[in-house]
Amino acid sequence: MDPACEDRERRRSADRLPPVRFGVRVCLLASALVPYEKRRFPRIACCLTLLVAWPSLLLAAMVSREVLVRDHFRQSTAVIQVTGVLNDSSAGSWVGTRPGVEGLPTPAYDWTVPPIGNRKPLSPAKAELGWPARMAGRLDLFQSDSLTAQRCSGMLVGPSHFLTAAHCVLLGQDDWIGDNLCVRPGYNLKQNAPGFSCIRVERSMVLATAASDRNLRTSDDDWALLELADDAGTELGWAQIGAIHTWKSGSNVHALGYPYYVLQAPGASVDTTSKTDTLCHSWAPLYHQPDLGAIRQWVPDVPGWPGESGSPIFYCPSAACGRGGLRIIGTRWTEQTISSIDSVNSGILSALLKDVKIPSSVGRRDLSPGGISLESDGRSLRGSASNSGQWQILSLDGRVIGAPRFGRELSVPLDQLPRGIALVVFRAPGQAPVTRRWVGR
Repeated sequence: MDPACEDRERRRSADRLPPVRFGVRVCLLASALVPYEKRRFPRIACCLTLLVAWPSLLLAAMVSREVLVRDHFRQSTAVIQVTGVLNDSSAGSWVGTRPGVEGLPTPAYDWTVPPIGNRKPLSPAKAELGWPARMAGRLDLFQSDSLTAQRCSGMLVGPSHFLTAAHCVLLGQDDWIGDNLCVRPGYNLKQNAPGFSCIRVERSMVLATAASDRNLRTSDDDWALLELADDAGTELGWAQIGAIHTWKSGSNVHALGYPYYVLQAPGASVDTTSKTDTLCHSWAPLYHQPDLGAIRQWVPDVPGWPGESGSPIFYCPSAACGRGGLRIIGTRWTEQTISSIDSVNSGILSALLKDVKIPSSVGRRDLSPGGISLESDGRSLRGSASNSGQWQILSLDGRVIGAPRFGRELSVPLDQLPRGIALVVFRAPGQAPVTRRWVGR
């Protein structure tokens, strides 16, 4: 390869280019460095460069790591070798079948208060959250069969997959993966998201290197991928995981998490009394500071509180996340720093999530042979389903009639239906919406 071309490529970060495009770019650069008048066989030269460079690039693009997999039901742990592609990302993000895309606030940074004052309750008056906030969840630890206590924070990254911090699931002095964990998706104001409770964790996956003292680690590996017993993401949505890049330094990112106790600090700007058991949000710059050492080089301008470990650090195509495309690039590790999802971690996580399909591939699961059943007793429209879910009544022009109902059964007076005609929409965890037209005349 031409020395000038080789030197240019050596200066490029491995995180800046996807592996396939990287090989093509090397080829094109090698051809471009030859003066036009001397290119007797430019196409052949380019192809030869590609053939020489391609095998080594493919080998360099792959990454393999040992992952601990804890089966919480069997209470057994296995070590597997996971191989992925550097700089890879999971299939994509999904807005969910439940209506209500609300986006996130993007307030101007307030320099008149301490940095932590730029982090506020997201929805202090309304318990139910819209997308994308409802994808956030609180990680709890069972104290008994029915009592749980908060452990950490995180976000859905698949139908039944939840991303949090490794140290949140590593319990005790021996850093052993705990078994009694559950996730409350969309939790806010001490209330579960309608139709959900604390979903048990079936399996936990962490890098083998993460099960050690964090001061002995040599990379940002403080993530944990949890598999839940039930599907929450199909209805609430899930986020994409992708690699962080140095060009993001100085850009604003979103963070969502749950603080779990009051910090003793003066001033209303850092008061946490009203923020416990409530989803909190910040929109502030994220900085890359390599002088901090080999790990934990990424620092959000707004620090975290206890309980926010595992909180997702993410951005969207639109600043306010008013449409799909949410991308997680890190999780909260310490009060000041995050565990960045670099090109290696993005490759391993994407390999673990390879079976997660994009929304168009989400399959329908019938609630019953007929989906839902509707009937009338002359006074009310009644509906029934085999599973609990959300019922919504719409007029034929799409206007909402009344508040959503939750449960297995529906009952609504017929005089509330314009001209006795309505659309009935039923949504249950793990299934696409079922819509039926009701004509009462």
